[in-house]
Amino acid sequence: MKIVKLALLVMGLLLPPMVSASAQAGDTVTKTFELTLNGEVPEGQAFNVSYNLTGADGAAFLPFCGRGSDIQCEGGGTVYTVVAEVGAGKSIDIEFVRVMTETETAETFLEYTETLDSDQTYSAAYTFPATAGNDKDMPDQLPDTGAGGLSGPGLSVGGLAAPLAIVLAGCYAALRRR
Repeated sequence: MKIVKLALLVMGLLLPPMVSASAQAGDTVTKTFELTLNGEVPEGQAFNVSYNLTGADGAAFLPFCGRGSDIQCEGGGTVYTVVAEVGAGKSIDIEFVRVMTETETAETFLEYTETLDSDQTYSAAYTFPATAGNDKDMPDQLPDTGAGGLSGPGLSVGGLAAPLAIVLAGCYAALRRR
């Protein structure tokens, strides 16, 4: 199983995404998954995509970086890619997952279901909030312009990162299907 995961990871790093017309039942389609990590990634992080095909016995996990991969997770806009060949015409449930290895907790930050009918690339992004000493670009107080804004007491940029990434990734996937 480990060899299969490594082969899929290597394929994801070496092969460009392919685009085809609609696939026929019995054919395979190529699903390319991309993850962009923004911000400074803390130690002990791992990211993967898992998918479950209708009628399959369990989910498949493809590591982007961190545990299960030989690649260290880095931020700053680093893009990771994995590829899977799957049977056409089936329904697939997909989850992009962040794992905090110290606490063994996982966070699904993007999930969706679709029918496999053509080669497709899915992209997601995860942004880590600024850390202490790394937020020099933000002033202590913003000017009161009367226009409102996303900054202020009680509103955490980190708390908005995951929902914003989900919305943006969903929009991006929908636009890529057109």
